Amino acid sequence: MKRVVRPLIYRLQQSLQRRRQQRKVQQALRRRQPADPIFIFGLSRSGSTWLQDTIGAWHGTVSLFEPIHKKNPETIGAFTLEDWRPGQQMSADERRVLDSILRGEILTKRILPAGPMPDEINRFCIKLIHCNNGMPRMVHDLRPRYRPLIILRHPCAHVASWKRLKWTENFGGLAGRYNGLLAAHPHLREPVSGLSTPLDWMVGSWCLGNYVPLAIKPANRWTVVRYESLLAEPERILGEIFATWGEAAIPAEVLGAVGRVSRTTWRKGQPAGAVATANSWQEEISLEESRQVFEICRRFGVEVDAGGYMMKSGGIG
Repeated sequence: MKRVVRPLIYRLQQSLQRRRQQRKVQQALRRRQPADPIFIFGLSRSGSTWLQDTIGAWHGTVSLFEPIHKKNPETIGAFTLEDWRPGQQMSADERRVLDSILRGEILTKRILPAGPMPDEINRFCIKLIHCNNGMPRMVHDLRPRYRPLIILRHPCAHVASWKRLKWTENFGGLAGRYNGLLAAHPHLREPVSGLSTPLDWMVGSWCLGNYVPLAIKPANRWTVVRYESLLAEPERILGEIFATWGEAAIPAEVLGAVGRVSRTTWRKGQPAGAVATANSWQEEISLEESRQVFEICRRFGVEVDAGGYMMKSGGIG
């Protein structure tokens, strides 16, 4: 009986807490609209939640967790941000959805200040998943004061995490999701046509989902955060982030959040910042699978080895 009742009570408590948080956010927004959002981009399982938790500890910050999501039907007009489109401007639907989010009209189920809900909201920290290729037009149109962050993680780590969660069947139909990218860069059609197994599709998803941030040179309109570097040297990486935002030092509350366990990490017994998590994929996928990952990435023009990843050549203006 307890096994049935306890989860129900927990879900009810979480639902009530979310409603209280939403009311407090709406009350704070009636007093003052936050002018300068922080955007965090990344693929699922990239470490974006941990980064959002850490940055979101900054005093006066309220985090909106993945407002552009299939569970938020009012954001369907912005699903196209997953794909690349030549030109710099967002579509009317994309802009409408983003403006609604920035006004606090689309509040997600997870509204997550790291500490107590602030009485006055200075800024939103907004995490957008699978919008990497639409990031350039968002940055061009919105011109945010805080340079946006995009977090990248080693493709083998992504594969290991997706396999662990049994998401291996979720990655088919890539061509339909990236029509604009493939139309603008037809050389990508050949490696896509060669994808056949669940592992192939996962790696292809990583390559296409990160293609624009990896290929655009120079990427001085946003900051690329490598998950592995953030784990190994959090103070240096965070210092660089806050320096680009015009802050002389990392806020103490942000530094204090670095070692916390991420809400979405599977290793609940150790801090999200434990360096061991960076290379744990080497224990979870076989040597043959890792070689397959490297080879598929190479076909997409991304050089990958056990230590890192980078776009081999070419670029997007």
